[in-house]
Amino acid sequence: MIVALTVLIGTVMACGSDADAPSNTGEVVETGKIVKILNKDPAMSTKYGFDPKDLTFDVGETITFRLTAQAELHNFTIDELNIDMDIEPRETEDLEMTFNEAGEYRFYCLFHEENGMEGTITIK
Repeated sequence: MIVALTVLIGTVMACGSDADAPSNTGEVVETGKIVKILNKDPAMSTKYGFDPKDLTFDVGETITFRLTAQAELHNFTIDELNIDMDIEPRETEDLEMTFNEAGEYRFYCLFHEENGMEGTITIK
């Protein structure tokens, strides 16, 4: 599978409250669609997860993943694409990708995978 990938270096947001949490809706921007993904770790629980955790896009679509870590250090890993990026607590990082072939990709948090923190990107 061929994927074009751009990592936008730098922090987008240093801190925020639940009111600042991603809305899970796409925003149309010049380079493509922004998809907000919250890396959840609610109040000292073991209920880790991505919100949303299942995503579907069309072949050729350019997506900017806006990844926000809630209160702990999190990670966004896609083994097939050699993506392994950390997101510091209460910060946001952008990752831009263009998927050029149909397929399915599993993503997960390296630090919390055993707690079920994983999801799927489907390209159709």
